[in-house]
Amino acid sequence: MADLMEFTAPKLLGPRKGTERMYAVASQQALLRRGPGREHMGTGFLRFGMRFLAIPEGGWLRLCPQSIRPPLASPSAAGLEVDQENLWVEAAEPTIRPVLEDQHRFSPGDKVEVIVGEPGPRLGEWLPCQIQSLGDWPGTYHIFVENHERNNIPMWYFRTPGDD
Repeated sequence: MADLMEFTAPKLLGPRKGTERMYAVASQQALLRRGPGREHMGTGFLRFGMRFLAIPEGGWLRLCPQSIRPPLASPSAAGLEVDQENLWVEAAEPTIRPVLEDQHRFSPGDKVEVIVGEPGPRLGEWLPCQIQSLGDWPGTYHIFVENHERNNIPMWYFRTPGDD
């Protein structure tokens, strides 16, 4: 069941409570900087499709300490480890878009199907699963699939049985 273990949702490395965070996605490559403002040195990139957690401050987002997975749109791209709180990205749409917080299509107990999104022999296969609860950040769910609990699976990995 390792195919479902790693999804593109970021893994928070700091405290889970106490800070108002934004869950966002890079819809274009975005330059990371050492501070808020274009005068600060560029230090890396958020790749197209990367999802991340950040704290909004003015027109900038301060990335929270987290492990960001490679995006599905570019599986050969490297992920990103953020172990400090001095990486910033300009909060400019359409480059950076919030992942919608109020789109909860499913409820605990719902029986749905989840697609395997990780490279391997089961890539693209739909598996039956059950929604356990809302995930730790917007648009994600904790599920039970093939006798295993999986956490923070993004909502776009699900469909109702019979949908094609």
